[in-house]
Amino acid sequence: LVMDFERLTVRKCKAYTLHNPNGEMYAFKLSDRGTKFSEIHKVKRCRRCYGSGKVRNDDCQSCNGTGYVPEVS
Repeated sequence: LVMDFERLTVRKCKAYTLHNPNGEMYAFKLSDRGTKFSEIHKVKRCRRCYGSGKVRNDDCQSCNGTGYVPEVS
């Protein structure tokens, strides 16, 4: 697992049964002074800005400049 900027990325899962979680990203918020995870949801890179958050030196309108959008399953 890799955690950075309120995102968690599954890098390598050795044992899984139903589906392969490798490469999936999740967004989260920290609450209770950083001791609890909350609002955990799956995200993917924005297709418009390719994860940079910028389009022609301006914030991307699709992801509001974050570079990631919620994944709808």
